[in-house]
Amino acid sequence: MHQILTGINGLDVILCGGLIPASAMLIEGPPGCGKTTLGVQFIVNGIQQGEPGLVITFEQFADQLYKDAYNYGWDLKDMERKKMLRIICTSPSTIKDHLLQSEGIIHNLINRMGVKRVLIDSISHFSRITEKEGPLRELLFSLINALKQKNITVTLTKEMGLKEEPSFEEYVVDSIINLSYEHFGESRTRTIEVIKTRGHDHISGKHYIKFNTDGITIYPRQFIIEVDNPTPFADYIPSGISGLDRMVGGGITPGTSILLSGPAGTGKTTLAMQSMYNSMVKNGNKAVLFLTGESPDSVLRLASGYGWDMQDLQDKGLFKLVYHDFTKLNLEEHIREIDLVLRELKPAVVSVDSLPPMLHNLNDNSKLITEKIYQLNNLFKAHRCVSFLIVRTLLGTDQISSYGEEEALCDGIVILNSKKYGHTRRRSIEVYKLRNQKHVTGECGMDITDNGIRVFYVGKGGKK
Repeated sequence: MHQILTGINGLDVILCGGLIPASAMLIEGPPGCGKTTLGVQFIVNGIQQGEPGLVITFEQFADQLYKDAYNYGWDLKDMERKKMLRIICTSPSTIKDHLLQSEGIIHNLINRMGVKRVLIDSISHFSRITEKEGPLRELLFSLINALKQKNITVTLTKEMGLKEEPSFEEYVVDSIINLSYEHFGESRTRTIEVIKTRGHDHISGKHYIKFNTDGITIYPRQFIIEVDNPTPFADYIPSGISGLDRMVGGGITPGTSILLSGPAGTGKTTLAMQSMYNSMVKNGNKAVLFLTGESPDSVLRLASGYGWDMQDLQDKGLFKLVYHDFTKLNLEEHIREIDLVLRELKPAVVSVDSLPPMLHNLNDNSKLITEKIYQLNNLFKAHRCVSFLIVRTLLGTDQISSYGEEEALCDGIVILNSKKYGHTRRRSIEVYKLRNQKHVTGECGMDITDNGIRVFYVGKGGKK
């Protein structure tokens, strides 16, 4: 089946290849959600592919469209000078008269330019002709068919309230895209959802939208992870912590995700940093820390206190610290960034510190939490990274994870703990689970020294 690309980043992915030629797409949503921008971007991308476009607007003058489009780098005036675009600012009744006439002015313009894409912004204004649903439905059907017969792909925008019910327009068009504002914590985020596509598949669900300097970018909730020729790491990647490596048979298999769990102060960040540092210094591997909990300065000071110069390793291209303030983080965008960083650096060891702040906007949606943890794990597996996903638990409880979803999704679980004995506390480490690897069960003693973590496990040969 032949489809045409919208050219909008991410939209063709959720449309499973684009739109069917000579079809009609309705973009609906409340004011300010990006309907006109998305529609104009569809026209501009068509022009860039050699397809002339026509914009019919009932509420904006051409100068305003020129100005708004120029903010995204789209020079609509230049496109008009090159006869690849025409903007018509008119009334619904005028459009009705001209489009329903086979030899009308607009039809002549379409034929002369060879128009392939049309944007009508917005069809809500047709109610100025009549408010009766029957005549409005017949009018819209006739206008769309008149354009389809000329092999034109039509995009229409429509204003709608935040809780408006489906209307007749949705039955007339071939595809429906709903733009909306979603509450995430104390803020709102724009989302896009494909409600309907006639004749081809689409990815369901709501996807995040971001306005960039070159237009709208859409971040699909699901994306295909394809990594050509992943880095051929050794069979095992050791942590460099001798006692821990003995507990797991020498190291961790590449592509294994480890849930690193424990109360505050038990050494989770230290263990992950020490494993990354040893992998870089002792084995020449690369490592990435995705930080959303603590500040970069505090983590780098922590490492420096143990004699680990992470800044020097970063300067040498072996280490990368990617920090985001979790209160401003968008998860969909961040996951794409993680993928790009992994493709660029090709690290052996990765740490996410920590998982709850990264997922904090999803705290009331267990389904999405499961989906995102699964997606992260698959991403790290595809790049063959040993990944540490850090979660904090409550002291004195048997809690292992923050959400109850991580335990089944991660390949391994390492629990750090501390227990009070008299006036002192003793730290312990337990490899609770490690899929497809033999490991020592039960708690082993550990301590945090001036040189990092030391695990007191006596293996074969009697060495710690």
